[in-house]
Amino acid sequence: MSRKIIDISIYLENDVVSDPDGYLPKITYFNHQNTFSQIQSFFPGLKKEDLPDSEAWAKDIGYCHIEKLHNLEILPSSGFMVSCFPVKIRRASAGWTRAVAIINE
Repeated sequence: MSRKIIDISIYLENDVVSDPDGYLPKITYFNHQNTFSQIQSFFPGLKKEDLPDSEAWAKDIGYCHIEKLHNLEILPSSGFMVSCFPVKIRRASAGWTRAVAIINE
């Protein structure tokens, strides 16, 4: 059985109407230049010039971390595929995802 997945989501942005009035997201972007004092407290001795291009930490690692998955106990021990569909947030480096298990029956 072949599948085709088509992304029909939209970016989550301040100027894109993605939700009803009163529920629209408000996004504030931060970068390492603006938040260096907060980052520095975790890394004593760190200087702004130590940051690669002053931002984009770990961009070459290709690391993906997913937490707080639910209902894992109802999955079979094998024979399923997990797909994770991240919410699009322009210029973001992280966000939440919709994780689903696909089981061929």
